[in-house]
Amino acid sequence: VGRSWWTTEPPPPPKMWSEWPGPLAWPSHSVCAAAVLYLGLVAVVLRIVVKNRNLINQRKEWGALPSDKWAAWERHDTPITAVEFMHLLLCALLLLPLRLMVGIFAFLAYWFALTILGLFTKGVKQSKPLSPTILRVHRFIGRAATRLLLLALGVWRIRRFGQRPNNLTNLTILCSHASWLDIIVMMSEAMPSFVAKEAIGAALGVGYMAKFANCIFVLQTQAKGQSDLIKERQVAMAAGDVIYPPLLVFPEGTTTNNRCLMPFRTGALRTPVRTQMVYLHYSKERFSPTWEALPFAVSLFGILTQWSTVVEVHYLHHYAPGALDTTNPKRLANHLCQLMSQTMNVDVIETSYLDKLDYFEWIMTNSGVANLTKRPSPEEEELLGSPTSRGVKGYKD
Repeated sequence: VGRSWWTTEPPPPPKMWSEWPGPLAWPSHSVCAAAVLYLGLVAVVLRIVVKNRNLINQRKEWGALPSDKWAAWERHDTPITAVEFMHLLLCALLLLPLRLMVGIFAFLAYWFALTILGLFTKGVKQSKPLSPTILRVHRFIGRAATRLLLLALGVWRIRRFGQRPNNLTNLTILCSHASWLDIIVMMSEAMPSFVAKEAIGAALGVGYMAKFANCIFVLQTQAKGQSDLIKERQVAMAAGDVIYPPLLVFPEGTTTNNRCLMPFRTGALRTPVRTQMVYLHYSKERFSPTWEALPFAVSLFGILTQWSTVVEVHYLHHYAPGALDTTNPKRLANHLCQLMSQTMNVDVIETSYLDKLDYFEWIMTNSGVANLTKRPSPEEEELLGSPTSRGVKGYKD
């Protein structure tokens, strides 16, 4: 006799995790392996960040800096206390994997979009400018991808001050330089080509995107030819026959701690073109995003394990073509540097890239860590200017 419709039977008991099929079973090999890899990644990241931040904090125990010129690269991170370590641990456990996945997705989406547009080969191997239509599409896609990437890096908010130019084509942007984040921030703002050191081109993700944008990579020691590359691009931009994306230039030539400016170089101040001055400021929460005395991996993980980072983009003075007197580039560079310094209320420290290398060597020598920074040859040092920090008290050759 069939069961009546009103007959009820108790539901079957839920299966234990160990009875679940395939990789969902607990504790299956795949779940255990994923957990071990995840915890291992967190442990490695924490070790790298804590070790290097402690190294920077130990520097304060060595007394005053042997040279005032080294103040441009002093870090001011929050010391690693028990509370700070718990903050790092929670961010590493909860935020790090999510941010890595979002960042990888943004990069792959941008890469896929460039491939669809046919920009994969042109952006990397050719210097020919893009057509106006492709340029606009590339700018839209690039800005969307870089903003998603900034979100993955914890930059949830960008504060803008001043008036951003409506027409960004055939424009030179002179921007302060404090972090590798500068490039991503400005790409989200204007999607420019830029001039930067080769280390940026080798940076993970950021350098690959920069190559797509047909950027100009130079060495600090490659004085000959560097200005010629910039001038060649600016002359073509000034002619106006072809539409170019804005050219982003870091006139300081290297990064600082975002609390001062270095003297401007003259490479981008030899051609009368439209010029926009920009100053970037980072509001530090616990870990400063500036990139002056840390390896790239440490800086990246430090930012990824911080809850948030706020960026301020200050659009300063805008100059029409011919408004700047380029007959004396050195005088013009000093004038613009002082103008940015007074506007943003930051000091100008008379220092150089060679002083930065000396500061690195001093840090590594006193901490007992091998210094892997490659120093320029004597001929290259002559191009950069004599190292003013050598021979100061407390410096070890």
